[in-house]
Amino acid sequence: MAVRAPGAVAARVECVAQGGEVGEGCRIIILEDQLEEALRINEQLRRVRTDPDTTADT
Repeated sequence: MAVRAPGAVAARVECVAQGGEVGEGCRIIILEDQLEEALRINEQLRRVRTDPDTTADT
């Protein structure tokens, strides 16, 4: 589980508090999680590409 920056959590709370739909807030969280996962995978692939001795599991 990723640790979120306090500012990111506050932004979500503010969105809902200012009348944003809860569903919109949930969608934002899902998209942020997907982005975080994609960035992690891209970093792993870059490491494997530049250092063939590195496995994709790290």
